[in-house]
Amino acid sequence: MSKPKVAVLRVAPDTVLDEVERLVDLAGVSTALARGATTILKDNISWHFPFPAANTTPWQLEGTIRALARRGFADQGRGHEVGAAPAEGADARARSDLS
Repeated sequence: MSKPKVAVLRVAPDTVLDEVERLVDLAGVSTALARGATTILKDNISWHFPFPAANTTPWQLEGTIRALARRGFADQGRGHEVGAAPAEGADARARSDLS
């Protein structure tokens, strides 16, 4: 088993999609994933905790989808949030001071 990799980049709004592509390369995705297999992208969406660190931002997901497609990972699927229902999240937010 190979060692885990961590990369941190400083990005700007106008370059974030390109930087996600760079991160995909730094992570070694082309050697870690099989091009012929379906790649499931699981975004994190927390209806109960609407904080930036608890949720996948749209540019992270879009950048990853684009980067994988450009590297030949065309068969991409989307994972579904387990145990989270939008109605439950809306009810929880309505009962809290977060709305």
